[in-house]
Amino acid sequence: NSVSGHTMGVRLFVSGHCGNMEISSNQQRISHVLSSRAIQFEVIDISAPGMEHQRDFMRKKGRKREGQRNVLPPQVFNGEEYRGDYEDFDVANEDDMLEEFLGLPRKHRKAGAVKTGAVEREVQQFVPGKLGKEKEIKEETGGGNLQGDTPKKDVTINTVTESIPEEVLMEEMVDGNKQIVNVDIIEHAIETIQDCIMKDAKHGNINIIESSDEDDDNIGESENLFIDWKDS
Repeated sequence: NSVSGHTMGVRLFVSGHCGNMEISSNQQRISHVLSSRAIQFEVIDISAPGMEHQRDFMRKKGRKREGQRNVLPPQVFNGEEYRGDYEDFDVANEDDMLEEFLGLPRKHRKAGAVKTGAVEREVQQFVPGKLGKEKEIKEETGGGNLQGDTPKKDVTINTVTESIPEEVLMEEMVDGNKQIVNVDIIEHAIETIQDCIMKDAKHGNINIIESSDEDDDNIGESENLFIDWKDS
């Protein structure tokens, strides 16, 4: 069988004298894929002398994309049946549906999905807006609101250090009270207070206060470090 002297089968309509780099690249891409897949095809150069009839055939049967004055190559046919343009070809190739796209029987069975037992994580939709922000602030500040009607919390160096795991602390007993002697712990306490300030202080939910005179005797150098940081 033949159409205008050309053998039936997969036919690739191209332009051998095209100055458009994108069109030239797309034509070469289709030709390379078909050759690498050992699929027989015929190249029809509509720019060659005496190919006006084939050019008109391509323009009549092919797809014109939005913004194009005429149907542009490359265009893919199987005999007289139009199969698609470069974008259609590229999608079919990526989806391992090239034979179906070309109207050919599959040579190899399509690979099925491999079950790994993995479960897709559920992604919650993020809804921007004031309400969501207020909810976030309430959760961080223990249910307060932006007007600060929640009673303010007092934070001292002791409040912070009580949350540090016991096994991490290096301490000694002074009059039955714990005294921190590890400088790393002091730095950790300062970082924790900074985090508290970022979350609460700007909303007026806490007061940063100095320890009492009785605590000054027990905290020692750590209190001085804390005061220096707070004043700065």
